[in-house]
Amino acid sequence: MKKIFVCLLACLCITQLIGGEILTDSKLVSVTVYRVLAKENRTANVSIPKGNSEIVISNVSMNMQEASLQVGVKGNASLLSATTRVNYFSKQEVNNDLAAKKMKDSLQEIDDEIAWLLEQKSVYTGELALLNVNNKLGSEEEGLIPDELIELTDVYRKRAMEIKKELFELSKNERILRLKREKYQGQYNELNNKQSTPVKELVLSVYSETGGALNLKCSYLVASAGWTPMYDIKVENTNKPVNLDYKGKIYQSTGFDWRDAKITLSTGNPTRDNNRPIMNPKFVDFTYYAPLNSYDPAPKKPMQMMEKSNMAMDLGRDGDGVNEPYREGIDAFDYGVNVKENDINVEFEIDITQTIPSDGKEHIVGIKTFEVPATYKYHVVPKLDPAAFLLAKITDYGKYNLLAGNANIFFEDMYVGQVAINPNTSGDTLLLSLGKDDKVVVKRTKLVDKTSSKIIGQNKKETYAWETIIRNNKTTNVEIEILDQVPISKQKEIEVELLEYDGAQYTEDYGKLLWNITLKPNESKKIKLVYSIKFPQDKTISEY
Repeated sequence: MKKIFVCLLACLCITQLIGGEILTDSKLVSVTVYRVLAKENRTANVSIPKGNSEIVISNVSMNMQEASLQVGVKGNASLLSATTRVNYFSKQEVNNDLAAKKMKDSLQEIDDEIAWLLEQKSVYTGELALLNVNNKLGSEEEGLIPDELIELTDVYRKRAMEIKKELFELSKNERILRLKREKYQGQYNELNNKQSTPVKELVLSVYSETGGALNLKCSYLVASAGWTPMYDIKVENTNKPVNLDYKGKIYQSTGFDWRDAKITLSTGNPTRDNNRPIMNPKFVDFTYYAPLNSYDPAPKKPMQMMEKSNMAMDLGRDGDGVNEPYREGIDAFDYGVNVKENDINVEFEIDITQTIPSDGKEHIVGIKTFEVPATYKYHVVPKLDPAAFLLAKITDYGKYNLLAGNANIFFEDMYVGQVAINPNTSGDTLLLSLGKDDKVVVKRTKLVDKTSSKIIGQNKKETYAWETIIRNNKTTNVEIEILDQVPISKQKEIEVELLEYDGAQYTEDYGKLLWNITLKPNESKKIKLVYSIKFPQDKTISEY
């Protein structure tokens, strides 16, 4: 017995010397999710002997980026190197997995039920065959009297029908069981294949003069993960502030679920170029021009006219409580979020742990709820759309740390659609479109009697006239801004003259016309726009 024990101890020592590896499990404690990529943070506890040791941490995502690996060692040891490798033989026994074991047991039960059905079918089939063999109603030497014939026929028909019915029910149940088995088998294969997926392993070489317990901290970036912002914008009425629910849609398909992990959403992007800009010498020299056509038909990038105006002037005229501080909501989410503003990004630390499965689907987490002061005004561009859009205008929006994304709009407790939020603008006002309001009616028509085309000397003069009618069918006053335009001349020979514009604010550099009106309930207003274009009659013009 003593010899056997010594042999076993010797074998263990040889294994340690040959393998030289200490396998240990790690725990995912937190994840920082960037707009693209995510950083996983793991911890592990291990005991090492004196001298050199190799510690292997398995079950790391294949999407890990090796260059991003960072390792911290707490204990009496020094880290010599940290590398990664792929383990293609990490498949665990299926029976060790609780879900797979349960699925396998269910498959066995279904197989037993199918086997028993087949046994019953064989018995009934044999009985039916026996009944068919013995269904002779007589012989050539001796026939059956009519009463005996009728009785025998009744017995055969009754029993045959009973057997056929039993076989029919058994076949139906067998079909149901086989379909069920097919689904269970597919799920079992899915679990089995998932466990067969190769994984990466972290190989840490350490040296310790005394040996003992170590606490390891590892962090690294993984691909196939990220988050996008989304918002719920809720407006009860135009006399109250905007309620803005700020949310994040997290997705990940790293191959491992993030279970009960602390989640932090970061607005940063680890993939950005971190190299400093290099300024090279700049030279000046003569330019030699080639002859070009004076007419350039290429379309130019359209200008956003509302971004060219000073929206602060409009807001100063409208605004009740524009300069009031925002108030954070207290009941939108059942957990807190800590906001950390760094020099180049913002981080939202969610207080409670989250579980994000590795399914590639979007999983929504709440970030913050803000009560945002806003002014409201209807916005109409009748040339492009005969509809009135309700706008919420928000100043000092930078303090909310918003990102570009889509928002669900709820107005007066009704879902009205989606709108895009883009805070990446140089304007001092963020415009939120709350959708169309059918109770503000807009109609733009061409005034034929004022539209003309004349020849004046060597020039041609064309006159255009439009009339826009706006009606308020609401029970309250509404403030409306109407936006229209006249073309801008690109040549000296083309003269654009504004003839009538009913007191609009005219920005000549952009050809912009802006009316601000207030309509009482059931009130209508007409706005006229008349302008002319004069140009050489031997040429043609086009607007773009």
